[in-house]
This record gives sequence, C-alpha cells and structure tokens, in this order.
Amino acid sequence: TDVGDWTPLKTTVTPAGYAFAAPAGRMVAALLLARAEPIIHIQSITPTPPGETGVARVAVTWLGAETLHGTVGMAMPKGWTCRPAACEIYPGKTASFAIPFTVASNAAFDVHDVHAAVKAGEQTTKRCAMMGVCRPVQASLDWINHTTIQLSARNVSSKPVDADVKLILPSPAQTQAVKAPVRIEAGQTWTHVYELATAQGVLTREDVRAELAYGGITSAAHELMQPPLINGGFEQCSAHDGQPDYWGYRVPAPARPVPMLDTDQHVEGKQSLRIDPLPGIKTNYMRTSMLYLLPDTTYRLRLAVRRSANHPGIYIHLMNHHATNGKFSTVNVVLGSETTAPVNTWKHYEKVFTTTNVVTPFTLILINNSEGAATVWFDDVSIEPVETDHP
Repeated sequence: TDVGDWTPLKTTVTPAGYAFAAPAGRMVAALLLARAEPIIHIQSITPTPPGETGVARVAVTWLGAETLHGTVGMAMPKGWTCRPAACEIYPGKTASFAIPFTVASNAAFDVHDVHAAVKAGEQTTKRCAMMGVCRPVQASLDWINHTTIQLSARNVSSKPVDADVKLILPSPAQTQAVKAPVRIEAGQTWTHVYELATAQGVLTREDVRAELAYGGITSAAHELMQPPLINGGFEQCSAHDGQPDYWGYRVPAPARPVPMLDTDQHVEGKQSLRIDPLPGIKTNYMRTSMLYLLPDTTYRLRLAVRRSANHPGIYIHLMNHHATNGKFSTVNVVLGSETTAPVNTWKHYEKVFTTTNVVTPFTLILINNSEGAATVWFDDVSIEPVETDHP
C-alpha cells in the first residue's frame, strides 16, 4: 500500500483473536502484523540510459515498537550498482530516501524489475517496481498548426550527443531539410520547426516519424498527420459496400449495412452521402469523430445539402466534448436547419468558428430528423484553417 497516515493500534488478545478500538475519522484499512515489517513506498525511479546514474526515491514507514536501524537500498539486475543509505526510523514515523544507482552499460532498452530493500539485522523487506532503461535522447513531435510541426529532443545522459536527424513524412507531404548532424549537450533540449510545403495530398491518418541516429542508437518520435476532417467528400469507400470510410456510427443502427452513397446526386467527385427518411423515427443520423482540430485556431466549416422537402430537423452539427460553465460543449456549430430552403437542389453553407484553448475531441453529425418527411443528401463537407491575426 502507498504511505499515508498510519496509526498504531493498541490490541488485546481475546479468545476470539485480537480486539482493538478503531481511531476516530476515516480509516482505509487495519493491518495486523504478527511481526512488524517496514512499509515501503517507491515514490519514483528516474528512467536512465545504460551506463548512467539515476535516483530512486523511497519512503519507509515503521510501525514497530522499537526504533528501526538498518539500511535502505535497491536490489537491481546483475551488473547494476547502488549505494544504500543508513536509516533510523522512530515508531509510527515515515522517512524518505534518495537512493542513487548506476545502470549496467550493456543493459537492454526495456522495462526492468527492481526492488527497494530495507535490511534491519537478519530481516530484509522488499517491494518491487518497474523502471525503464531509456535511450540517451528522448524525442517528441508536436503540431504547432496544420502546416508546422516541431521536433524536440532532450539529451538525458551526462555526455553530449551528435545525431543525424531525419523527418519521415507520408509521400504527399513535403518539408524543408534540417541541417544534420546536430549536437545536443548533456541535459539540454534541441528543437527544430518544420514548415510543410504541402499537406494537401494527405487524405487519411498518416504516420509522421522523426529519427535521431547516434552511436549505433536510434531514438524516434511519432505523430499522426491528417486533414481536420477525413473523407468529407464521401469518395473513400474501401469496402465497396456503400458505407463511407471513417463515418462508422449510424443511428439507428440497421440490422444489416444499408448503402448510403448516392452516385446519382453529388456536387463534386462521384458520390454524396444520402440519409433516407425513417417514418416515425425521431433520431436519424450519421456521425464521425475522425477529426483533428488544433486548440485556439480559427476554422471554416463548409458543406452542401440537398433535401426533397423542408424540415427543421435537417442539419449538420459540429461539437466538441469540453464541459465548462455548465455546458457540455463549448463549440457548437449548427448549419442547414431551415423551413423555406429550396428543395431538390444543392444549397451551400459555411460558418467560421474558433476552437477552445485546450485539446478536445470533436464530433460531426449529419442529421435527418424529419421523421420520414424528407430524403437528405450531404456532400463536400470540409473544415479548413482560416488565416487570422490572432496568435
């Protein structure tokens, strides 16, 4: 158990066992020990490269009647070393220790079992934890906007690193070259911002990978690259079943897949999404959550709608999942709900909106809640960033 507030209990032996009075206030558990042992909590262990020194932070609680005299150390894999610390812990008290250790130079990049060990006389108590042997360089990729990505690489070792850097993008995207090799001093972070020349050809989720090669070691970072909305034109249908890719949530769920792509009605491309009327059904929509919208960014939502009859329950709804000030969603964009729109022809809609300053999931819903009054087609749904002066 983790270390908290411990209260030694005064017990008396009874024919049925032990009797004790529970202390006032909230109590999580009562622990009865035939022999007192230290309670060990491993607070943190520094992920450490091979051949380097890290620190394990350990707290020890002692509930015995006499002061605990002994040592606190780490039992580690073969070839690793540590320097135990002497301990003197009074009854009912907790003491914290920082235990330095050195990872073997040939240790594998992996997660290893280690143990915090308290030794007092002939008694040794251990508690197991896992720690990672990490690469000297830790890298990450972060989107700044939809055409700019930043690579950060931190050298967590005690020696400088000279690395060759490579950014691997999906084939439709291009970027400026980065000067290589780069030197990252011990304990320092190197960053580079990549401006993508084009990302228009990226139509699905694609992997972006950065590699830093040094001394026979490769550190890597991954990120996903995608347009703000995937398959808003409904042209992708890899299963050839009439169901558009990335629009996999249908309400009500049909007993069997029903083709929803219409090749007779469309604005651009070869097909549109058709939501047929369902008499007597009040909830009738198709939904996607395959969106990636950056925080604090202005976008323009565009789409085209065709309807066979008017009904206010025909519309598109973009929302995020960010509850604040009593509202479930802080971004709510609704377009298309009309009672006098032209029928049997396409009408275009658009609206500019700004996302909140935190990363949140988004959902886009195409709705035909006309209760059987109309057939509705949606096409050319797009979300694109808008250039603004706002930072």
